[in-house]
Amino acid sequence: MIPAGVLKALGQASLKAGRRELRSIRFFMVFVLFTSFDAEAALPDDRTGFMLRFHGGAGYSETSRDLGGHIGILSVKGASGFAQFAVGGFIIPNLALHATFFGFEASEPTIEDARGERHDSEAVEVTFSLQAAGIGLTYYLMPANVYFSASLGMGKAVLEVSDGNRSVEDRSKDGFCSTASIAKEWSVSSSWSLGVGGQFNYALIPVGIAAECIGSCDQDMQSLSGGVFFSATYN
Repeated sequence: MIPAGVLKALGQASLKAGRRELRSIRFFMVFVLFTSFDAEAALPDDRTGFMLRFHGGAGYSETSRDLGGHIGILSVKGASGFAQFAVGGFIIPNLALHATFFGFEASEPTIEDARGERHDSEAVEVTFSLQAAGIGLTYYLMPANVYFSASLGMGKAVLEVSDGNRSVEDRSKDGFCSTASIAKEWSVSSSWSLGVGGQFNYALIPVGIAAECIGSCDQDMQSLSGGVFFSATYN
């Protein structure tokens, strides 16, 4: 027969061991929950699957064409707003193939030719924009979460002049357009990342029917633009 004192001591020891085990289980559960949340918010080592990206920003653009004669090179330049939308998927880890829609708009630009600079008057407003669509590639450098993107496509330029009562619009023919960008992103959830970056655009576009020459002139207009942007990517 086991003495009562021994039974009591064994019971107290078992109770203490049970309490320690319960505390260990609670600690383990808290640790698992914490690490699971952190793993969910962290980016994977590789980018795969579907990709959707928006970005918008501001910068500067200059579009020019040599009209010849006493006018010379005509330039439309000024502060511009940029936008881009890309949708596609990763064909191999970290390399995405996507359709890209991009462009810019310069509101109240400066117009310059051989006779000097001219600005919008209060009676006349001028807006110049470029709209394009193409195919592009985006490569992510992981785990730095930095991407490089480039797209080639076709697009057209649109010049709109308005005096408040009526507006006249001239569209170019379709021509070659390209865009390239680099950006750094930060994960904000398991699917979304926000970033900041810079981009450069180049276009060579045939002029519209309404664009007349004075003597010998170029049949294409050349556009250069660039700026900084904020992006949002779903993957």
